[in-house]
Formats: sequence, C-alpha cells, structure tokens
Amino acid sequence: MASQRRKICVTQILSNCIDDWLKRHNSNGDVNNEVASTQAEIQKDLDETKEVFTQLKVLEDAIMATFQSLEEHISSDQTNEVSEKLKVIIKTRKEINKIITENFPEIEKKTFVRQQQSFPNDESKKKMPENSSRSQIEQNPSLSRTISQLQPDYDSLPENKKNCLLTLAAFPENAVIKKRILIHWWIGEGFVIKFGDLSIENVIMGSGQMTAEEVGEKIFGELIDEGWIQSRRKTKKSPTIYGCTMSPGIRRMLISNAQKSNFFDLDSNGNITKDDVQSGRLILDKGWLSNIDNHPQRRLLTIFNLNEKYLSPKEDLFSKNKNLKVLQLGRWQVSPRYHIEVDNCKFLDKLKTQKQLTYLSLRGISLITALPDSMGECVNLEILDLKACHNLERLFDMTNLTKLTHINVSECYCLPDTKEIFPHRLHYSVHVLKGVYGDDVLRLIYLPLTIPTFLPVRLRVITLTWRHDSSVELFKNDDFLTLLFLEKVQLSRYPLPDLPRFTFPHRLPNMKKLYIKGGFIENLSPMDPIDCGPWNVEILRLNYLKKFRLDDSYDIKHQFPNLLYLEKLNRHSSSTKKTHDKADIEWRKDEGWQTLNDKLKQ
Repeated sequence: MASQRRKICVTQILSNCIDDWLKRHNSNGDVNNEVASTQAEIQKDLDETKEVFTQLKVLEDAIMATFQSLEEHISSDQTNEVSEKLKVIIKTRKEINKIITENFPEIEKKTFVRQQQSFPNDESKKKMPENSSRSQIEQNPSLSRTISQLQPDYDSLPENKKNCLLTLAAFPENAVIKKRILIHWWIGEGFVIKFGDLSIENVIMGSGQMTAEEVGEKIFGELIDEGWIQSRRKTKKSPTIYGCTMSPGIRRMLISNAQKSNFFDLDSNGNITKDDVQSGRLILDKGWLSNIDNHPQRRLLTIFNLNEKYLSPKEDLFSKNKNLKVLQLGRWQVSPRYHIEVDNCKFLDKLKTQKQLTYLSLRGISLITALPDSMGECVNLEILDLKACHNLERLFDMTNLTKLTHINVSECYCLPDTKEIFPHRLHYSVHVLKGVYGDDVLRLIYLPLTIPTFLPVRLRVITLTWRHDSSVELFKNDDFLTLLFLEKVQLSRYPLPDLPRFTFPHRLPNMKKLYIKGGFIENLSPMDPIDCGPWNVEILRLNYLKKFRLDDSYDIKHQFPNLLYLEKLNRHSSSTKKTHDKADIEWRKDEGWQTLNDKLKQ
C-alpha cells in the first residue's frame, strides 16, 4: 500500500514510474515535445511536494491516499493514449494542491521553496490578523488534530529538551534560525550543561566528557532526527548544518505549550507581549525596548532581541534587573544585511551589575565604538559574541573572566589589535576563539624554551585573521605548542605562500576542519619533511586564494585519507567582475577520488 510507505520516498517512486513509462512510450515514438514539457512540470511539482512533506506533518492520510491513486494511474496500461494519462496525472496533482491550500490557507506557493527571509516585513505584518496564531488553530480542525497528535511525543521529552524546543516558539513563522544562536541561548539559561569533569587530565584521557556546546549540538541533532525541526545547509552537498526551520503546525503546538507553562508571556491570542513579563523572558519587538516599564520586582532571566532595530535601553533596565543570564541584543537572523544600531553606549557600563550573565551577544550592532572596562566585572560570562560590530575600536581586558569559553570578534574591522582579550595568557576555559589577529594570539601559544612543552590550552575552534602589516617572523618559528584538542582552524588573509607550521598534522593531531580564506597561500605541501604525513582533516575549504595550486604530483587521497568534503571557491558570489577564473569546486567523498582529481586539475 502506498499509504504505508515513507513520506519522502514516495515521490521518488512516482518519479521513477513516470520516467519508466515515458521511456516505454518514447521507444514507440508516442512522446512529443509537448508531452516532455508537461512531464517536466509534473516532476517539478513532485519535487515541491517532497519539500512539503519535510515541513508539514499533517493531512498525511489524505495526501498519501491521493498519491496511491496517482501511482495506479501512472502504472496502469489500460490507457494507451499519452494525453489521456497526462490528464489523469494533472488532475490528481491538482487534488493534492487543493488539499494543502484548503487546510493551510496561509501557506502560499513560496512555502515550497527553501525560505531565506527570516522575518516578515512591516507590510506583511499589517496584513496578518492580530489573533492569527490562535484563531488558525481554533478555526482549522486539521491543525487541532496535529497538535493533539504531537502532544504525546512532546510530553515524553526530557525536561531540558522541552525547554530547548520551546525557545523556538519565539521566532516568526518560516524563519531560518541560526544553530549557534539557539545553542548559546540554551547554554545561557542552563538548559544544556557540560557533561563530566573537563579537567585537563580527564580530557587527555578521553573519558567521555562533553562541553556544554557539544551537548547542545547533540540535542540540536536529535531535534532534527525526531522531526521537530528541519536542517538548513548552504548547499545540498555541504555537511555543515548552519540553521533550522520549523513547520507551522509544530510551531503552533509549541506556542500552545509555551502559553500553558508560562515559558513566554503570551496574550489571549498567543502573541508575545511586553505588558506583564512574568516568565522572566523579555522578547523584544520593534519599538519595545525604549518603552519597557522597569518594574523593580521583575526578575528577568533573558532579554532576546527579535526585531528591535534601534536600541535605546534605559540605563536602569539593568540596575533594576540583576539576574540576567542571557542578553541577546544582536542579530539572530542568518542574513548579515539585517541592521541594528544603538543611540548611545552608556547602557554597556551598567552591565557590571550582571554577575549572573552567561551569554552576551552584540552581534552586528552598529555604532558601538568601545566596550567599557567595567564589563570585566561580569565574572560568570561564558559566551561573548561581538561578530560584525563594524565600528568597534576598543575591547576590554578579559583577564578576570575566567569562565569564558567562546569569544567571537570576527569582522570587527576597526579593531587595531586584539591583545586586550588576554594580555598575558590564554585561559584554559576558552574553547572557541574567532576573529583574533594571528600575531596577537600566536604569541600566547608560542613555546619559549623556559616553559614546559605542554600547557593547559583547551582550544577546540580558532579563527585567525592577519592584517596587512602583520609580522611574519613568528610564523616561521618551529616552537609552538602542540594543541591536542583543536578540531577546527580557519586562516583568513594569511600573508605567506606556505602554511604555518603549527597547522601541520603532528602539531594538530585532532584537527577535523581546515578552512583557508583569502591571502597568499600557494599550496598545501610542507617545506620540511618532518611536517609530512597524512592529515586527519575531514572538511577542507580553500576559498578566494588567487595563487593557490596543487602540483600534478600531489596525491590528495594520500595526504587527506579521511576527507569527506572539499570546497574551493574562486571569487565571492557578490563579485561583479567578469573573469575567466577557474570553476568553483564542491566535492563529496561519495563522488569518488578520481572525480576530485579531475576537478582540481581543470
């Protein structure tokens, strides 16, 4: 029975049936160009329907039963005329679309296309009824059935996973949500915590410890596998999941549960409100922040900027609320074009009162030129996200922030240096370090002759950027620490033709991801035989390297035996330059090594 088959596979079965049937009639000369064109249109609709199946878990029986009828028409030999068969197929296809549109009137044709827009514009918001979330549930029996069907699965989830899932109820319908933003929110509120003792001895012994971020990654993956959310990748081949979306039915089920559990402050129509914040989570929409009533009894745990583009928080917002754990004022949207700016930065000095603050994001906020030294008093801060603060010229001394695990200053182009992050030493607690200047951080892992050959550096991810005036002598030195735990390295604008020695396999035995972006690197071959040996790298990205080449004698299979994915982009997608650059390369292991060699030699 077709209704018993897996939802996603059935469209492929039908596609194969159509192909086989057309080949059969093509051999008899029965298929003309018009028929072929119609077949292509049908195939397109099948692909779109497959996308619907991944997003919506409703009306399964009705749609699958219709598909069964469609398959019977395709496979049947009772009709000999091609046009008659196609009419039947098209009629059934329309029935499928009718089922979807009647039960989900808010879903337009664009729903079948992967959504890239994160938030509806003001005009679209005006057209939406104020009680859209709740009324659609009440007026649509199919949605009510969906919630009742999903509720037992939701109720059976562990409490921490429920909380992680409920955070998604804050985001607008069809939004593409960055994975990292979600996981950092979960860490900030304590929904995910580290597993086991992460002392240097236990980590070296590999006793099954997991950082909080690794636990968050695990839960995020489980939510995908269980069908609560859908993964988003930049390309079909890419192994990297950067974000997720959620079906409208599941979102409404989560809104219903968030309302019942007081996870968010929702009005009678299921919309987030600022009027009476009892949940401890303040979700900011346009124009809300400057009008917040600073009630002295309010105990805010989280402030999350959903759609506030112009930040002008009252200074006493933080002095009256001293229990904040999550302060996400920056951009959560995938698109870097989403603009946020501040009227003044005085409120940043008031953050010194936030002794419980765990996660602070100012990502993508314009007009922040300096961070006050008083921010060094946020002694429990673990995650600091300053990415794309384009006007930022001065950091603060982070020496006293001994719990910091994540620091991101990528794309802060006005920073003269990044020495202020750790003037003297790199904290053992730091796992992720992004955007620091190469010569500022490498001096911290440089190995003087007077200290032991191993220091407790727990870095897992590092992104290094080089300035045009960077010193190159340090990078030629042999005496660097062996960073046992480093799994991902990104080098941006590296100024020399050969890779720095600290990146070779014997220095980074556990490196799984190597990204090289811009700069003057010409090859991957070591100058010294001691650096030879196979890499453990699984994902390799070589982007915007004008001088890069691989000799014909270079055996990439031997040097990268564990390679699963390679990407080589020659120019930015935004570039308008018309050149004869080599074609971009994207390869997965299932394509075979010979295919990769052929692509690299083109």
